Amino acid sequence: MKHLLFFLLLHLSLSTFAQGGILLKKNDFNRYKVLEQNSRIKVTLNNGQILRGKFTIIDEQSILVDNQSVNLNDVAKIRANSIARQIFVPISITLGTYFGIFAVAGAVAGGLAIIATLIGLPLAIPLLAIPLSQNNHLSSKWSYKIIENDADFKDKLLKMKTNPNIKVE
Repeated sequence: MKHLLFFLLLHLSLSTFAQGGILLKKNDFNRYKVLEQNSRIKVTLNNGQILRGKFTIIDEQSILVDNQSVNLNDVAKIRANSIARQIFVPISITLGTYFGIFAVAGAVAGGLAIIATLIGLPLAIPLLAIPLSQNNHLSSKWSYKIIENDADFKDKLLKMKTNPNIKVE
């Protein structure tokens, strides 16, 4: 039963790469991330324009985001833009701000109100820091490559998960 579940999960994980996507490779480390085709992304172009939406692959150097063709050489930064992230970030920042105000008010009031600072500050810091520390995959630190439905590439990704010394080109 365990083996059946393992092979089912392995098959499902490999089938996600069947549609292709964008391979993000960190320039100074052997670190990779794959953004699957038709997933939601946020792209900032070199001219400052921001595009959000699901992307599709046009050719080896271009993608279509928000009904606009984008050459990968024109991308300044790219990141996944899931719906959960769009919901969580504003809520987290709002709650972090409220807890921060609560902590400052406790510190200003003094006396027993200092307890508010001891409670509010440890809650405010992660609620503000986590959403603001996004991994934007800057083009100066990451290289972008469009991948297609390639069985060899899927094999390399599977081997890479078990052995981090394998290079994906």
